[in-house]
Amino acid sequence: GFLGNDTLRFGGSDESDTLIVPGVVFGQAVKIADFFADNPLDGILGLGFRAIAAEDVNPPFQQAVDLGLVAPVFTVFMEHRGVTSKGDYGGVFTYGGLDDVNCGEVIAYEKLTRATYWQFHMNGFSTRNFAVSKGWEVISDTGTSFLGLPGAIAELTADSVGAEFDDLYELYQINCTARVTFNLVIGDRMYTLESQNIVVDFGEDYCALAIFPMNSGGFGPQWILGDPFIRQYCNIHDIGNQRIGFAKKLKK
Repeated sequence: GFLGNDTLRFGGSDESDTLIVPGVVFGQAVKIADFFADNPLDGILGLGFRAIAAEDVNPPFQQAVDLGLVAPVFTVFMEHRGVTSKGDYGGVFTYGGLDDVNCGEVIAYEKLTRATYWQFHMNGFSTRNFAVSKGWEVISDTGTSFLGLPGAIAELTADSVGAEFDDLYELYQINCTARVTFNLVIGDRMYTLESQNIVVDFGEDYCALAIFPMNSGGFGPQWILGDPFIRQYCNIHDIGNQRIGFAKKLKK
């Protein structure tokens, strides 16, 4: 591939509600992965830090911040829609501040341990009759559909809630009537993930636990807090103070 340079618009066609960022450098692919073949999206908008950008390119939102166009904060709110939903309203990215329409007051902020991905420290995890408080480096990632757990913890978690690994689909299959909660200890707060965000219904009486095993090999984050976490709590990304905050979603 190669690099291009253009003006980027965050938002819709109404310019009064659009963030217009000139001079954004982006990658252009001459070949794309099979993943994109049957997918309605055409690319990936990175919202991490410049430290992990290819060719030391300034990420689009950071470019807007550097130009003084917007406050150095963005908030992510995700709706719960399920895997069979197509074309429905999925949530809101609020660039430049908090989302006071969909999100309540910030529960707490956590300092980032590395300004690469949105990486911070998590102290403990529990579900049913299994608990562990080893402490890990974790990231919040909108681009990961499930929760990524260290392999051994994923197995113990699945066992504790009655899920079994399905070799065919590479998922932890679970009874669709199961009620499961996960408790994450971050800082001095406990964040509970409810069953609707953990037990994923694929239809035809097939459900899976929204986790997958991962092995960081001692490098990088050991957990990925993907969409199940972000659907439960709004994530507030504070670039200026290098911290991430969490807020309860407002009930509608």
